[in-house]
Amino acid sequence: MTAWSTLLDREDVLILDTETTGLKPHHEVVEVAVINTRGEVRFSELIRPTVEVEAAAVRIHGITNEMLADKPGYDRVHDRLMQVLHSASAVCAWNAPFDQRLLEQSATKYGLVLPRIRWRDLVSDHRSLCPHYTSHRLLDVAQRRGVAEVQDHRALGDCWITLAVLRAQVQSS
Repeated sequence: MTAWSTLLDREDVLILDTETTGLKPHHEVVEVAVINTRGEVRFSELIRPTVEVEAAAVRIHGITNEMLADKPGYDRVHDRLMQVLHSASAVCAWNAPFDQRLLEQSATKYGLVLPRIRWRDLVSDHRSLCPHYTSHRLLDVAQRRGVAEVQDHRALGDCWITLAVLRAQVQSS
């Protein structure tokens, strides 16, 4: 496992987060954000899905169907997002298998293919680094590390929290 300090030293490492219509196999991405290790926004977009956002998902991220009505569909943002991700030596995400699955599900709805991306699952790393933690949820880890929380649970805010957790872990090592 590459040390988190090495990830932070690289300019071609990206941090990604998604918000979705729900958790099931037919659900889709409604927001994607990507930042670099300096915290600079590389991509941030709301996306109109082909299915309704479930009420449970709205309670988590606050993104409503009305907010998405005039946004582009995934097919309109896919190429720009893939250009950003393709340039990365690693795309880091807190629970990367979830983000990868939802991006694949969204792409598949439009007959698009998610190209090979070098994913890095930071929650798995964290479980190895801190097995004594009772919770490895991003906001729980951020709180335990004393990282300032963002008020909303949106993709860009979660990217910045993930970066802050990475930095806090490196400083404490």
